[in-house]
Amino acid sequence: MKCERCGGSGRFSTGYICYSCAGTGKQNFESIRLICIKDFDKYGYRVGDRCTAWKTTPALITGEDRYIVRSWRTKREYTLLERQLKEYFKVIPK
Repeated sequence: MKCERCGGSGRFSTGYICYSCAGTGKQNFESIRLICIKDFDKYGYRVGDRCTAWKTTPALITGEDRYIVRSWRTKREYTLLERQLKEYFKVIPK
């Protein structure tokens, strides 16, 4: 299935890699479920918020894994580093 954001090309018209599909052009279905364990005011996450996250392209300078995290409560998504995920969220087993 094609990525909705880039239309399956893996890149935007400006040449940048699509973050939703990590440049593959295919929809990423490998997701993890999370629950917020500490308030993260910068992005509006509260203790107990449930979220879905999936891996995206790594950070440019550090090479650290990044995840797109979508809140079930606010329906907003933000790109967070793996260290932020470990500090503020806990993985819910499927």
